[in-house]
Amino acid sequence: MKRLVIALGLGLASTACAPDYGGLAIEIEGVALAGDFVEPRRVSLVLGHVVRVHARPRSLTSNVYEDPGRFELAPADPEIARIYRDPEDWRWVLVARAVGTTCIEVQIDNRKQECVEFTVQAEAG
Repeated sequence: MKRLVIALGLGLASTACAPDYGGLAIEIEGVALAGDFVEPRRVSLVLGHVVRVHARPRSLTSNVYEDPGRFELAPADPEIARIYRDPEDWRWVLVARAVGTTCIEVQIDNRKQECVEFTVQAEAG
């Protein structure tokens, strides 16, 4: 019984220090092209545009996400948009491939945290 209590205590201690997902911090690196914008809950690009973004999960606690390898951005529909990991930590390349709306799945440790709307427009509006 003592071992079980110790094991449970260690398990709780390890999860108490982990960050608690509180949303996505994302911004375009450099100057946005006409018609493109990136916000924490919504992304919109013009067809054919490619942008490099800095994206990092925010924590609801004072603990921060330290390991970019645990963090992934993935398009729900890769026919509309593609997302590529940049070699520089916390950087991604977003590619607008077809007009439509999909979402960017924010994943941490292979678990979906949220879905950020990603719209591809035919032209700058």
